[in-house]
Amino acid sequence: LLPGTRLMYFLGTEQIKSLRAEIGGAPKPLFDALLGHGHVPIAWAADEIRRFNLELEERVKERTRQLEEAGRSVERLSHVASRTRNSVLICDADLRIEWVNEGFERTSGWRLAEVVGRRPRDLLKGPDTDPQVLDQIEKSLRERRPIQFTLQICTKAGTPYWVEGDINPVFDREGRLISFVSVLADVTERREAAERLRRQSGKLAETNANLEQALRFRDSFLAAMSHELRTPLHGILSVSELLLEELFGPLNPK
Repeated sequence: LLPGTRLMYFLGTEQIKSLRAEIGGAPKPLFDALLGHGHVPIAWAADEIRRFNLELEERVKERTRQLEEAGRSVERLSHVASRTRNSVLICDADLRIEWVNEGFERTSGWRLAEVVGRRPRDLLKGPDTDPQVLDQIEKSLRERRPIQFTLQICTKAGTPYWVEGDINPVFDREGRLISFVSVLADVTERREAAERLRRQSGKLAETNANLEQALRFRDSFLAAMSHELRTPLHGILSVSELLLEELFGPLNPK
């Protein structure tokens, strides 16, 4: 630019808005001076520019520190997640997969390269997956709330299995949603064991009921037999008493 040329002559409205956003921390008089809207002393402007540059440097350092800290946190999380037997998925704010651990690959049969950018619901939903639970999950995620659930899903090969899931939203320092972290524990064996125990308990209850019925039948039979046996014995005993009393004459050896 030639000395004294106003910067605004070379910028459109959108460019001016963008420039104002970029140097939003600059004092308005300095911004106006840069655009040629006003006149300020050169010394003052130079001091303001130096001060503004220092502020920008501090902002950059702080942001760099935050990014490095976030990077270390992600590295630690990845280290732990890669070694857990549970399935771990990290999705972006639009619920598209960014990363899965080896536990997910091993359990579901899907590889990381196959699932990046896709939605978990589209990959894992099976014919017996409860749609009401899926709707509850999506409602909570839309509201940016954590949720726990139990759900039957399917592997890549179509094999159903049960999981207990835990999904949590992740926010940055400014409160913006940046991702969702989901942990899925395969509880298929535990549910199958519980189902076997339930069936065995049902069979045991049926056996006990049959046994109680058999015992009642036995008691009724013994009571009836006792009555039938006692009835003729009463007559025999009565006759025996009469004979012993020799009411009909003395007894002979016969």
